[in-house]
Amino acid sequence: MMEECSMRKLALWHTRTFKPVMTHEELEPIMSTMGFVAQATGAGGGFKEYVFLSSPTTTTTRPRLPYPHIDGLHITTYQAFIDALTFFLDVSDLFHVRGMPLQRAKDNNRKWRRMEEDENVFVYRDGTLDKSTHGCPIKQESSSYTHVLIHLKPLPHFTLLPLKDIIVSV
Repeated sequence: MMEECSMRKLALWHTRTFKPVMTHEELEPIMSTMGFVAQATGAGGGFKEYVFLSSPTTTTTRPRLPYPHIDGLHITTYQAFIDALTFFLDVSDLFHVRGMPLQRAKDNNRKWRRMEEDENVFVYRDGTLDKSTHGCPIKQESSSYTHVLIHLKPLPHFTLLPLKDIIVSV
């Protein structure tokens, strides 16, 4: 059940239009203007990867996000996506990650996991944490609850949430 008063999800925002990008249908036109083509990963993978057309085929770095919805993901999944984009291009003015309120009609029937708690609780959709990414240390507090420790450092190639929007745990 959602704690409507304080829970927020993260989303990838298109900086130029200041709009959240919620699905791959919205993301693909933006990516294609930068030279990326979408490719579904293996059967049952649940992720969609983007291949840079000007890149050698030997490159294993590929931006990827869960399919089809890309809102409400774990911060490390967004960070890995933007880091992979930055491997090919400077995207500092194209995307940023920020919190947004949960949407009653769309988000009420989903299972959520907490990332942080305080006045605002950031949550991510269960099953969307890309275990192959290691942007932030993660510790398992119990078999049913994952808690992320977010350590923010200024990163010149993309924008994370403002410090006032997240809690730094030690």
